[in-house]
Amino acid sequence: MSALFFCVSALAVAIGNTKSYLSFVVVVLVFLTPVALGAPDEVANLLSLSMLFVSLGGLAYNIASSKNINKLRRNYYSRPIALGFTSSTRFDIAVNALVIVSVLFSAYYFSRVGIALFASEVGLERLTARHAVPGSYFFQRLFRVFLPILWLILYIQSSLNPPKYRVKMLAVLFVTCAFLLFTGLRGNLVTFIFTPVLICNGFLRKNTGFLKILLFFAASLAAGIYITMLMYEQTDLLMLLKLLSDRLTTLASDGLVYVFYDKVPSEGLLYGQSWINDFLSLFSKLGLTSADAMNYSAQVARDLLGDLYNGEQAAVYIFGEFYANLGYTGVILGSFALGIFLQYIYCRPYTLERSVFMIALFSYGQAALLLIIGGPSLSMAIDYLISLAVFYASFVTLYSISRSLRPSYG
Repeated sequence: MSALFFCVSALAVAIGNTKSYLSFVVVVLVFLTPVALGAPDEVANLLSLSMLFVSLGGLAYNIASSKNINKLRRNYYSRPIALGFTSSTRFDIAVNALVIVSVLFSAYYFSRVGIALFASEVGLERLTARHAVPGSYFFQRLFRVFLPILWLILYIQSSLNPPKYRVKMLAVLFVTCAFLLFTGLRGNLVTFIFTPVLICNGFLRKNTGFLKILLFFAASLAAGIYITMLMYEQTDLLMLLKLLSDRLTTLASDGLVYVFYDKVPSEGLLYGQSWINDFLSLFSKLGLTSADAMNYSAQVARDLLGDLYNGEQAAVYIFGEFYANLGYTGVILGSFALGIFLQYIYCRPYTLERSVFMIALFSYGQAALLLIIGGPSLSMAIDYLISLAVFYASFVTLYSISRSLRPSYG
């Protein structure tokens, strides 16, 4: 009962902090709520307490910075949506060029590693084949970062000028979804399509129809059920729905449960060592350091799976890392500090130009925080920060080059 109280309180405070049920902070807490309520009592209390202190951290930020969220949002929505660049023609050239490059290189990647979705063992194929080609991390960022952001740009443009951009937007959406589904990961569409566009709608308009949100989610859920059916061919629909429900509740906290009941009691607190290993794991992925430098989520998965371990990462969440490093003190202080940071990230776009480019970039960046909070936090944050920076640099470079291609533009 206490976990339910903490979760409801966290959501109520977060909605009050952001004045929006589509804010990414609220979305984060919504996704965490079934995980917390499905966990064993002590872990449920730990996770729900973390959620509450995240909301309290956001409240503290508003008070300390004297932010009037209602006024901030009113001023933001009163401004028209600009492009973010001086020439619409050169902007379109940059979008089209990046779409073509991303699609071609993604297609090359899948031609080399195969399509896990159609393998006899979808989950195993996804894990074993994903790095079977040199530069796999670069290729994966194209269809997990570049194409979703480009689709968001076209989605925003189609909402402003439907006849000109709708067909192109739908085509890029279809191709992006196909590449994401090819990996055989059930959460891909929710993570890289549904959540970013949900947040994007919050930037586009103050109020978004519930039916529209429901349709987006239903499409993502249907894709998840389809992939699950391919992975478990002998399972009936009722069992498939139960499996998906378990993945969103009890199975979504298996790593955190192991950390709380087994790993920390037997090994003690880490006092920051997990974040050091997390940082070093970035270099091991590039082959620059020993493969023994594993992030904490990977270590927990290896402990749980033993000889069956094949590169998986357990659901520990940043809150589990707080607990593993500093116990309940880390959970409370870390969650509070995280709440301050998330509220700053939420408020920041409202103080900037209301442009197509920045809305798409911030929508995806804020959605990526769901993955970062899921962990491993440090390496995931660095990964996406670099990916977003590379996207920004690539887009600006192509936009600049397009001027020399057609001097008469803009």
